[in-house]
Amino acid sequence: MLQRLPVVQRLIRRGETIAEADVTWSQFRLAPGARDVVQELDQVVGQAARRTLRPGSPLQEADLTAP
Repeated sequence: MLQRLPVVQRLIRRGETIAEADVTWSQFRLAPGARDVVQELDQVVGQAARRTLRPGSPLQEADLTAP
C-alpha cells in the first residue's frame, strides 16, 4: 500500500531547524509494522535534525528532536 509522507526537499544539516518551506510530500510503499516513520507535517516543522537529512527520504521519529 502506498502512503503519502512528509520529506525534506533540501539537505538539512544536524542541528538545523526544519521550516514548513523545507518539507514536501512523497509516496512510499511501507513495510507492515513500520511504526516510527513520520507521517504528519506537524511532526516535522519546528523540529531540529539529529543527523543530516537527505532530500526525498522517509523520516524516522529518531531523526528529529526539539531545537
